[in-house]
Order: sequence, then structure tokens, then C-alpha cells
Amino acid sequence: MGHTYRTEPDPPEEPTECSSRDAVETTEAFYDGIWVAVSSMFGVLFLVLVMIQMTRMIPDAAAYGDPTATTWITLFVAALLLLGVIGWGLKKRPHVVGRTDTRGTTE
Repeated sequence: MGHTYRTEPDPPEEPTECSSRDAVETTEAFYDGIWVAVSSMFGVLFLVLVMIQMTRMIPDAAAYGDPTATTWITLFVAALLLLGVIGWGLKKRPHVVGRTDTRGTTE
């Protein structure tokens, strides 16, 4: 009396539910989180190792005068390695900046 009952075995999905898209977004977010964690750990490790090596080398090389060529070469190599890692990271993940998600909004 005035009630309608759904007789379909599988009701239609809500318009906002897209299981395959949600799974892809979840997987991408998981991999992005792993990337951030690993790159952060590498950055901290790199900084610590460079500082350890620099504190070992600079006092020995410049104990009685100005920094030597060895000091400048080591600083140059460390800076190149750091810039290389930063450049590699930016080139590896260009899709992260301004990416549009599956629902049409910009993250």
C-alpha cells in the first residue's frame, strides 16, 4: 500500500562510487607515500654522510691555512650529487604537481 520494493538483486552504484578508479587512486597515493618516505630518508642520510665526511676532511686539509683544492672538489662533488638526486626526483614524478583526480578536482 503505497510502498515500492526493489526486486533487483544488485542495486545500482552511487554515482560517486567507482571502485576501479578508487582502487587506482588508493594505489597511487600508497606509492606516492612510499616515494616521499624513501626520498626523505635518503635526503637525511645523504646530508648526515656529507656532513660527517666534511667534518673529517676539512680540519685535516686546512689545519694551518685556507681550504685546499681537495676541500673544494669534495664540496663540488657533494653539491652535484645533491642536485642530481633532486633533479632525478623531479623528473621521476612530474605527474604530482597539479594532477587532476578522477572526480575532476585538482589536488
